[in-house]
Amino acid sequence: MIERSIRVERLLLVGLLGIVGCHTAVSRQLVGTWEGRPTGASSDNDLEPTDLQRLDFQLTLDLRGDQSVEMWRGDQQERLRGTWKVLNANGRQLRLQLVAERPEDRSMPLEVRNFAVALSADGHQFTLIEEGADPRFGSLLFVRRRS
Repeated sequence: MIERSIRVERLLLVGLLGIVGCHTAVSRQLVGTWEGRPTGASSDNDLEPTDLQRLDFQLTLDLRGDQSVEMWRGDQQERLRGTWKVLNANGRQLRLQLVAERPEDRSMPLEVRNFAVALSADGHQFTLIEEGADPRFGSLLFVRRRS
């Protein structure tokens, strides 16, 4: 009975390591600087521009290997810093969490947002949609910045 219990524990450990390894591999793929722009209609039948498309802007994400992130809009020098992590992954579909820090005002709570991400097969672009947002808000298409 003890031997069987040890085997079950080892199987669980191997399974957990596989899951963590999967997230680690996806996380490594995301490390880098990405430039995003609004993209796509809110549905296949909708020809109206999304809320994001009406704004016409560029957002840059610098996802670092230490799980820190810097975000900025356009060429603005004001940058938002925080952390990022992959919550779960299934192939090229994943959930990404971004946490924005507010160092100038520690009394404000951290801003935590979760996103659905679809990574392209070649790993050079992904779409990002905020979880819980109205579909008419739209999505962003991020392309890896070439050095």
